[in-house]
This record gives sequence, structure tokens and C-alpha cells, in this order.
Amino acid sequence: MPQGTLAERIRAGAAGIPAFYTPTGAYTAVEYGQIPRRYNPGGEANGIAIGGISKARMERNGRAYLLEEAIEGDVAFVRAWKVDEAGNCVFRYVSNNFNTPMGKNAKVTIVEVCECSL
Repeated sequence: MPQGTLAERIRAGAAGIPAFYTPTGAYTAVEYGQIPRRYNPGGEANGIAIGGISKARMERNGRAYLLEEAIEGDVAFVRAWKVDEAGNCVFRYVSNNFNTPMGKNAKVTIVEVCECSL
């Protein structure tokens, strides 16, 4: 799945949105469920253990959209630059990408704090 779709699935789970539509993957093997989720032991030559799942599709203004379900996490391990006494985290650089939505998404969030001095 594309990184933007993954980020949005995580954010939607944090916001309590069960699913959303995206144009990414329309008219591809993803839409029709042709990508297997799991192969038998030994790889592709031994057959498919769990087949792909086709996605619900909607068309609007001549453009196709696929339904993506939100991801809800149980535990998240995140790294923050600073944290205050109330538990508010400050993220810097690359850690802004997924740490903020995953911290909000998970039922339990474990934070590693960088002990940087300014």
C-alpha cells in the first residue's frame, strides 16, 4: 500500500473514522483482489494460502475510488524529542511522520524520549 494511504488509515483510526475512499489503486490488481495476502510455506511455487480481498468501489464525477478501512493499534512505540510533565510530546524531523498519528491511534503508547539539551 502507498505510504500516504497507510498514513491516512492510521490517522482515520485515531479520529474514529471507520473507512474512507481514495483513488489510489483503482483499476489495478488491488481493486480486484488479485494480490495474495499469504502464500503456502515454500513460497509462490507452492500456491496461495490466503487469497486477496477485493475492495469496494465508488465512482464520482467519472473517477473511481476504493474503500480503505482504518487501522486501529493496540500498542505504539514512539520516539519523541521532548515531553512535558503532562505527557505532551514534541517530535522533530523524521519522527513527525508516523509517531504523532500512531501515538493517538494506539490504546497504549510507550514513548522513548531523547535527552537533548538546548
